[in-house]
Amino acid sequence: MKNTLFLGFALLLTACGAFAQEHKDTTGIFSLKNFQLQNTFDESGKKPSPAQFQFTLPDGKAKSWLIDAGLAYKFAQSATFTSKVLVEFHKNTLIDKTQENLSAGYSGQWLQKADHWQQLITAGAKYVHDWKDSTHSLAVTGNYTLFKADQGFRVNAPGYLADDAFTYLLTPYIGFEYQQIIQSKASTQTGTIFRGLYNVSGAFAVNKHNPDPVNNAPHKLIEASLDYTGRDAFTNQTGNGENGTHLFKAGLSFYIVDQESTQVSLGVTYNDGSNPLQGLKPQKFWQLTVNIQL
Repeated sequence: MKNTLFLGFALLLTACGAFAQEHKDTTGIFSLKNFQLQNTFDESGKKPSPAQFQFTLPDGKAKSWLIDAGLAYKFAQSATFTSKVLVEFHKNTLIDKTQENLSAGYSGQWLQKADHWQQLITAGAKYVHDWKDSTHSLAVTGNYTLFKADQGFRVNAPGYLADDAFTYLLTPYIGFEYQQIIQSKASTQTGTIFRGLYNVSGAFAVNKHNPDPVNNAPHKLIEASLDYTGRDAFTNQTGNGENGTHLFKAGLSFYIVDQESTQVSLGVTYNDGSNPLQGLKPQKFWQLTVNIQL
């Protein structure tokens, strides 16, 4: 099983490198426009997920950290495909069951063009290190969703109501996580976990006044969001006892900056559940954060 995953990992990266040679980014190598900063890149390509930060550095006492962020660089892009390398770091010492998880790898996004309803697929392969579980893993992830951005009801694209006074965004998707734990201090923790997952999520925002609605999209003032992800471990060859998990988030954000390529907000979020691949253990907590998305 390990050899199969290693082979799949290598083939995926090789194929992506070949594609990049044929679809070079015309904006130039190391262009700042090619960088993306957000929470994670495992979600749908159109789903917003701002990076979150919070630090407490008292003199002579233990430091507290919240870093929930991913940084990606797009090295190939066309009208229907985006290819990127990425790194994610999720560390939270402010909660009861602390989190420290690092991953790095590749993500690709495919968009099937159509007149109205389009299909969007996000897939990736990465290395994952979890300090709390003392595990090293290889993972392949993927999700599928529909995309509709023309007139009328929209999915995975912002929709506007009441002459741009309000913005709604619906971002559901289904997917999978294939994780091969290749090393652990506890020998019973190694093995394969295959998870199916589904997500139901959306946001509703009150916008600032838009003086030019024909040429410019409205800017958000305050936004409420709900996000629920359910996971089922269809295969679990480890001894960690994982079966079904969930993660529910409810948030409220006040926007300081809301531009086409940059968003900065102050947010409060309620979390209930876990994210096994990111090392978040089952628990409930509130967070006050600075949120940044580029």
